[in-house]
Amino acid sequence: MNFNEEQLKILKEFRERVGPNIPECMNSDIELSRWLIEWRKNWNIDNLLKWNAPEVLQKYYEIGFPGYAKDGSPVLIIPYGNADTRGVFHSCSKRDFISFNLQFLERTMVMIREKVDRPEGPVTRAIFIFDMDNFSFREFTWKPCKKLLIHEERICMFSSLWVLILAFYILFQCFNLCC
Repeated sequence: MNFNEEQLKILKEFRERVGPNIPECMNSDIELSRWLIEWRKNWNIDNLLKWNAPEVLQKYYEIGFPGYAKDGSPVLIIPYGNADTRGVFHSCSKRDFISFNLQFLERTMVMIREKVDRPEGPVTRAIFIFDMDNFSFREFTWKPCKKLLIHEERICMFSSLWVLILAFYILFQCFNLCC
């Protein structure tokens, strides 16, 4: 494959970020592809859009979609600060919570794919607005929440790089807001 300088820079950055987290047995493209296919099967990603999330997630962990930005990117609002994190964690399983977030990411990817064949050019990103109103350091430092955030960060790292880059920035901003 022939890459230009920008693509080589992005590939190098990807390898630096992901490389230390990949086990030695998965250092080839084939092994990594097999692992990703198996991971998609284990999380039932291909059928996730049809999955009905528990009522507590649908009702108390809402994610809003007000529309599209001028460039065609989907805009999504996550009212993270007003979510009852402890209540949601006690009312559903960890797997359900992760599946709900994966379903959200899959819906976002569908919205992006729908805008690929535009005359103005393809949409390659989504805009996430995290509403941090009423967000507290107490929620962010609660051990089950921290563990789940780390787990979800790892999932994002292996499922799509762009989510990982946004996650680091968002977590950094959350930490700065709370301190």
